[in-house]
Amino acid sequence: MAKSRVRKKKRKNQTRTSATKVSRKKELNIKDEIKYIIRCAQNFETKIVSIKELILFCTETGDAWLLDADENCALNLVKEGEEQEFTVFDTPSQFGIDWKYNYIIENEKFIFIDKTGIARTIIGYPTEGITEMINKSNYLNNPN
Repeated sequence: MAKSRVRKKKRKNQTRTSATKVSRKKELNIKDEIKYIIRCAQNFETKIVSIKELILFCTETGDAWLLDADENCALNLVKEGEEQEFTVFDTPSQFGIDWKYNYIIENEKFIFIDKTGIARTIIGYPTEGITEMINKSNYLNNPN
């Protein structure tokens, strides 16, 4: 099921642990990236952006999502041009996301499952590009 997760940001000379995913502040400003993808969605543009294991995408239908490629968690940011309610916090040392869904991509189907287990399917999202970004993210974060 979807869950809330807090991540510590990586500082110089800090090692990465398997329990907590970390990123440098310079490399990751999640709120700025969310604002960017929301603007693009409200302009009905199609974009796909990745930051480590996080994938942000928007579509020409005015939808935008934030995905965690490692955990298959999803957060709907914009639906048909209207910003949705969501919780993301970003401080100098950590960021957290209140994930509302899990997701599955099956060919052209984007399937999202809420906390009660109800699944919905959307056809028409750029699933091929999203899958490519997820695979690239998985490889870069776990090259072995």
